[in-house]
Amino acid sequence: MLSKHDALQILLLRKRKRKSGVATEGIVLPYTPQASSVLMGTLYSLKGKAREERFYYAFTSEAFDHPHFYVGMRRATEEEDRQGTDFFMQTTAGEIPFNVKSSFRTLRNHKRKKAPQYKRIIGFVVGRHESAKSIRKRAFLAARAWREKFLQSQATTLFTRALNDLDIREVA
Repeated sequence: MLSKHDALQILLLRKRKRKSGVATEGIVLPYTPQASSVLMGTLYSLKGKAREERFYYAFTSEAFDHPHFYVGMRRATEEEDRQGTDFFMQTTAGEIPFNVKSSFRTLRNHKRKKAPQYKRIIGFVVGRHESAKSIRKRAFLAARAWREKFLQSQATTLFTRALNDLDIREVA
């Protein structure tokens, strides 16, 4: 089985297919489904990391106009990343979790795997040639909707608690 490093080296070198295997400038490796799987997994992993970096770069590379509720952006810790969150937008109402993907298909598959906790996370797809300005605009729109929903649920919860705390007695 190929290591990820070997798969990446094969990817970066010029390659041409032969009946006996894959030839890459003097190295001939047998073509197997496992080798193909490792190679494709490495490709998708690199693509995903590049999109995550582009998302983060959009918020940290330059000064930009932002909504009044925006405070900053931070990367998720390792534990938070395992839970399905890549970044947190820091706002006046708290942190808004984002999960960045490179395609709608990977977003859909990720939602299926992590369905229960994914309801509170914004799934965000970064396009191949999307500009930093476009990424910020879409992220702020998604964050605004998430924030409004959050604040509304908080207000409903507080109102319900206040009603439950009132001691209403029937006046005869």
